[in-house]
Amino acid sequence: MSPRSPQPPGPPPREDLTTRARIGLAAIELFAARGYAGTSMADIAVRVGISKPGLYNHYHSKEELLLELLQHSLDAWRDASRPALFADGSCQERLWNHLMAAVEFTTDHRHELAIVRLAASLIGGELGERVGQIVAAQKEDYLRVLNDFFAEGLSRGELREAPAVDLALAWRSFLDGLLTDLVFKTRAQSLGRERLRNIWKIVWRGLEGPTENRNPQ
Repeated sequence: MSPRSPQPPGPPPREDLTTRARIGLAAIELFAARGYAGTSMADIAVRVGISKPGLYNHYHSKEELLLELLQHSLDAWRDASRPALFADGSCQERLWNHLMAAVEFTTDHRHELAIVRLAASLIGGELGERVGQIVAAQKEDYLRVLNDFFAEGLSRGELREAPAVDLALAWRSFLDGLLTDLVFKTRAQSLGRERLRNIWKIVWRGLEGPTENRNPQ
């Protein structure tokens, strides 16, 4: 095998970003292009434009860097999408706004959210277990929020008569599949607003159920 050719230096550092933030961006780009196993700490250091010892001043290992990026991506998605669920308005309005916020964030941050999928593929060993714990904790927290949201919708007679946890699981499964698809689409392939609204109408009909099966408000 021929020796690996030296990499060109990374772009000039952006003064508005900290070194730690630039390390994160470089890691996201390299993980997306080469995968986790195909990216070394030396690669990341070169992309950032710092020495390898300088990189280790910020992160002790590639594993630590991946886990921080994973947690950051999950938290950013949560903070961007969940406020709609706690806003004023009907269950239908709030859930639609939550969907739109989730889709918009995912479309604008594909590389960051691809880290979630990449990390989830590391199912072996201690790192895989730690990734699983972070993802599971986030999913369980989201499920609790959804359960409370749908329980409120049931109490207000806005949803079909079904256990709130079943409605929450159905919604979480739908959204997870939709966002996974969006992560791997190009911008040209992104869902148009009209198609997304048609999908939403189908899903909402399932959650709402026939009018005669719901309690009057």
